[in-house]
Amino acid sequence: MVNALKSRLHIAFFNLPHAPEVHASCSLVQTLVRRGFRVTYVTSDRFSGEVAELGAEVIRCPLYKPTSTDTALLGKECYEEISLSAHTLLHVTPFYQTNKPDLIIYDHVSYAGLILSMKWDIPAIETDADLAFERANPNLLSESVRKSREARIAGNAVVNKFLESYGVDPIDSALQGQSPTLYWYPKIYQLQGDSLGYTCVYAGRCAAERPYRGTWQRTSAGDRPIVLVSTSTAYVQGPEYFNMCIQALLGLPWHVVLAIGSNNDPESLRPLPTNVEIVQNVPQLKILPYVSVLICLGGPITTWEAMYHGIPLIMITPGHSDPEAYADHAVELGIGIHLRKPDATVENIKRALERVQSSVAIRNQVKRMQYAVRRSWGAEESANFVEEYLSFKLAV
Repeated sequence: MVNALKSRLHIAFFNLPHAPEVHASCSLVQTLVRRGFRVTYVTSDRFSGEVAELGAEVIRCPLYKPTSTDTALLGKECYEEISLSAHTLLHVTPFYQTNKPDLIIYDHVSYAGLILSMKWDIPAIETDADLAFERANPNLLSESVRKSREARIAGNAVVNKFLESYGVDPIDSALQGQSPTLYWYPKIYQLQGDSLGYTCVYAGRCAAERPYRGTWQRTSAGDRPIVLVSTSTAYVQGPEYFNMCIQALLGLPWHVVLAIGSNNDPESLRPLPTNVEIVQNVPQLKILPYVSVLICLGGPITTWEAMYHGIPLIMITPGHSDPEAYADHAVELGIGIHLRKPDATVENIKRALERVQSSVAIRNQVKRMQYAVRRSWGAEESANFVEEYLSFKLAV
């Protein structure tokens, strides 16, 4: 049924306007466009060029920074996501009222997509780059993961108040959601993944195989192995972090690539040692095929981009519960080393690099995880799932 109609079928993607999760969905968007669907994508100018290159219609939503008064109105938990979702609804609802989609695909904290799907009775698929902390058995979790689980459950109560203000029934995130969920990582990464039900599916290759712009060449590295030091979009590391990594790698036989992001000034790190280079506006995926070790925060998408290329991790977290939980989980999987904020010193980074370089156990486990992510769903399998689900909903 879908094949006969899809040139007229409209799929709308919702992420928070500033959210880097847009990257994980790029290959799926491109595949659905190629298959003949009309695809619209809510995003800001920050990602509009990237989305437009995929063939999707960009529905622009201006960037917006929640104010401190939002906290008093919405509560401390989840106030940023809630405030951004309200901002998104204000800007995009008029367009979608006259261009109603046949399917909405929304990020799990883009409540605008959830609200419109429920208010207008439109089939929906949730996407998620985060671990399902709130659905896990707390008795089987580490302390850091339990803290993140408790924060998610507390935040869910605030989210439900927000949904009710739009006339939408509350949800119970500790149970299986009303929509199927597409996770942007392989099932092996999920906490107790077998317990989440058949409507939870895993697209572990999508993020690692996304199309990207920008170029990078390893010419300045010579024959030296490369260590990539990256920042996080959600928890931006500043010059102190990068300078600490430079000092830790000083004098070692490595070529160091600093992916400093758009929020850091390259001049704050100069002068640089001869074996260090700075990159900006270059996709991490362009560099990863040449990298031997990745120093990062350890977020899910970055983790599985690294595993796709068989790269062990050194994860340096800034003291927040969610990043610590993700890094601890990666350590449990045996794919890297976690340095919490008090332990993130020049000497400890140097020791961590020596350990991941010499550890046969870490290297072997990274290879096993590389096999897992490359055998998981990519864009074609995910698009098949989307088409089959939409066909089912149209037939009901």
